[in-house]
Amino acid sequence: MDLRRWFTLFVPLLMLSLLASVLRPTPPESLSPEVLLAAIEEVRASRVIDELLADDGHYWHQFLQGVESGELAWLGAAAQLRPMLSVVHGQALERAVARALPRAPASVLALSRQGFSVRQLCTPVGEGSSQNGGDRKWLDAAEKALSEMARDSSPDESAHTACLARIRMLSKAALSHSGP
Repeated sequence: MDLRRWFTLFVPLLMLSLLASVLRPTPPESLSPEVLLAAIEEVRASRVIDELLADDGHYWHQFLQGVESGELAWLGAAAQLRPMLSVVHGQALERAVARALPRAPASVLALSRQGFSVRQLCTPVGEGSSQNGGDRKWLDAAEKALSEMARDSSPDESAHTACLARIRMLSKAALSHSGP
């Protein structure tokens, strides 16, 4: 076996082994978006997802919490893993990304160019979310964050405008359903 072929086979196996060692035996604090992004580049995203979902999904939930933080690296990992997720896990990821909107509106709206729709990014998903207009607290926080965000810092002005319009429409619907 020539050295190039051996190296081509060895590096992905080494990264998979590294991912498994990071995800399983180490404390939860060790899961990082950098490790996930490196593993995605070296092995199939579906294998990374399998590792996240193993052991009752502990690391999957940790991943979702990272995404909810709104940190750019977590959102980047989310964008790369999303196409490979099942419907159920894809919806959980969409909710986590939407929860990040009030914390990092520009970073979240940038995902509208990576397969997420404005509807997915700009829909309330917290406790109390329902057909009656959604989670009031999330709507208020999201509207404030989007209103304060300078349009020129928005990676996609049309996504910013559409999201803000959606949030205001849902806020208005929530007020009209809450009564006097």
